Amino acid sequence: MQRIITRHIGFSLIALVMILVALGHTLSGTAIAQTPAPIILFDDDFATYSHRWAESESPKASAYYTEETFTISIVSPGVNLWSVPDFTTPLYDYHLTVSAHIHNGGADAQFGVILDRTDDDQFYAWVIALDGSWYFLHHVDGVWHDLTPPDAILPDDVTAQFASGARESVRLQVDVTGDNTLTFTVNDHDLATIIVDETLTGSVFGVIARAEHGFIDVAFDDMLVTDHREMQ
Repeated sequence: MQRIITRHIGFSLIALVMILVALGHTLSGTAIAQTPAPIILFDDDFATYSHRWAESESPKASAYYTEETFTISIVSPGVNLWSVPDFTTPLYDYHLTVSAHIHNGGADAQFGVILDRTDDDQFYAWVIALDGSWYFLHHVDGVWHDLTPPDAILPDDVTAQFASGARESVRLQVDVTGDNTLTFTVNDHDLATIIVDETLTGSVFGVIARAEHGFIDVAFDDMLVTDHREMQ
């Protein structure tokens, strides 16, 4: 009887080992099948004051590092100010996010990002306004061309946030796919997908503020750009 019991125990141990080995293969297969992490093309939390971004100062407007953010302050109506980092990698099919914190601003003040900037006379701008609207613009040789679709209104929670005077940050997101397709998102709300007529050049991004009829003081933080192709 002792010999039979020992044999049964031996068979049980062998079966247990085989189950564990099979489970190990299954777990290994699952790990291999996981989606790879996106490739980070640009990442800046503005904490190091690395001076990668172009700073400027004038009596009407300033762009500068402060309190681990990059801030644009405009005190004169009608003034626009933007800045880009020292980034030269060509961009195609990418995902951009940045936080913006409004310290103060007039009712129609605007802030957002610039895209595909070849130089200061050629770029696109996507901006949201404190009055609850948003705009998509093409800046060419000093002239702003309005490419905004009809009914370009921000989500209710963002509009309510601005109307209440709350100064929480908003998260801006742009997905660029193919040669000319851009999708805009605010606080995880998809706003629109726009196809531009011209082929995008893959040039650098940036941040922008527009005072319109008043003034604006906005701080940008946590800029992240990843390769969109790795996220699909």
